[in-house]
Amino acid sequence: MSASQWEARSRHIRSAGESEGLRLNVDDAPMFDSNPLHRLLKLADEARSGDVEAVWEDAYATHFERNENLGDPAVLRALASRWALDESEVHRTLTGERFAAEVSGDVNTARLLSVTSVPTVVASNGRRVSGNASVDEIAQFLLAAGPAR
Repeated sequence: MSASQWEARSRHIRSAGESEGLRLNVDDAPMFDSNPLHRLLKLADEARSGDVEAVWEDAYATHFERNENLGDPAVLRALASRWALDESEVHRTLTGERFAAEVSGDVNTARLLSVTSVPTVVASNGRRVSGNASVDEIAQFLLAAGPAR
């Protein structure tokens, strides 16, 4: 993507975030290996019995609003503490292979579905909506996709 294309995309993302009350700073968001974060999110899902919406929102805000490096183990431990996760389980998850196979499976599934951007929603018929779609675009996509199975 050219610099001018990125500027237009960044401006659109910031504007869309502002319309939802978010102050997104995508230009300064650090790149990082997301595997440890995704393993930690799986631990949160398990520990909180699927009640993880606030966890995901906190991770997004940490990255896109505060531009903290989610690849830094200290930042991940701070998140886990806010999420009230057990410290020994967090240590085991971040230093070992806990949930590594599940995250690898998620990545492989994304590859099989040709997912190249986040977020991407794939319907059962293979149609998809990717990237920074508007609420209206997502609503139209969901209406066209039909009932969930």
